[in-house]
Amino acid sequence: MLINIGCRVNRSEGESLLRFFKEKYPDSEIIVVNTCVVTRTAEARSRKAIRKILRERPDARVIVTGCLQFYQPLFDGVEWLSMTEKEKIANNFYPLTRRSRYYLKIEDGCDRGCHYCVVAKIRGGPRSKPFSKILAEIDYAKEEGFPEIVLVGVNLGLYDGGLERLIRRIGEIPDLPRIRLSSIEPDAITPDLIHALKDIPFCRHLHLALQHTESDVLMAMGRPLVDLDRTFGLINSIDKLNIGSDIIVGYPGETEHDFQEMVQKLKDLPICYLHVFPYSPRPGTKAFQLSDSIPPEIKRGRVKVLRGLSSEKRRSYAKLFLGIQLEVVVEKRNGAFYGLSDNYLKIRLREPVDGDLIMVVPKRIVGDEILS
Repeated sequence: MLINIGCRVNRSEGESLLRFFKEKYPDSEIIVVNTCVVTRTAEARSRKAIRKILRERPDARVIVTGCLQFYQPLFDGVEWLSMTEKEKIANNFYPLTRRSRYYLKIEDGCDRGCHYCVVAKIRGGPRSKPFSKILAEIDYAKEEGFPEIVLVGVNLGLYDGGLERLIRRIGEIPDLPRIRLSSIEPDAITPDLIHALKDIPFCRHLHLALQHTESDVLMAMGRPLVDLDRTFGLINSIDKLNIGSDIIVGYPGETEHDFQEMVQKLKDLPICYLHVFPYSPRPGTKAFQLSDSIPPEIKRGRVKVLRGLSSEKRRSYAKLFLGIQLEVVVEKRNGAFYGLSDNYLKIRLREPVDGDLIMVVPKRIVGDEILS
């Protein structure tokens, strides 16, 4: 059994751990809890998951790994797997997954040093999977019949030798399933990368780690400044691309003017949805020493505004595809069946279907849900 909390990198690693322990201890009841601490909410979910498993499955062997160990929590009755051991296993065992999409980890670590982020301190500097291993894993995913491969990493743009060069080499592989990129930094968007993506069966979807639009806030975060016109000018050369973005609100020093300026820019930009997070102080980061100067109720209000904007943008983009036949990867969630299109539209299917890749026509939108 695997309990994964956190990002797609964690999912890929967790599924590799699941394969490793199933093969090494086939007759044992082993539960792997793969934790995350990127926000206080993720940390709380990780701790809650461990306590629940210990309470409900007292006879199971519980193995805990992931970023929670950075905070040295005290839990009796669990075994801790270090980040080093976790990475070693993940690099040598393919993910064991029942999902229709295959998460292929190509990179780990980051050296950007964003002031709010604890990931670099926990995972270390950037390290890239050799192309020979990536090629072998793509061949495995093809043989297993996965209709989509998602390239994941802590910072994809730091892939050794250049992400665009890797994409071109992947493009030389015959009979590729569709390829999706996970979250990517804005400064990794280059003309060469866009050209390379156009030459492969690339999913029309990019998720940008934008975090903020205002220069003073970005500088306070230790983030590089973003030329929005340049970045979105390049992205818009791919027709009908679904563009998402991470946004942090309530960072220390963010003024009401900063926030309103960001809201207006996000309205004007061709972004189709937002993942909005209230700033969460993390021990071990530079920003942790700062006064968390934005009151919680102000943060909550700003989050609400941007999540409302995200819903409006998501619906507006989805309306462009109503009545149009789309090829979707079938996924099952909480007993319901959904189809995920290449441009990241999640379409609820009326009934269970056979096959991992089918054609669907989205017909209407109810709330935030697209129905076939």
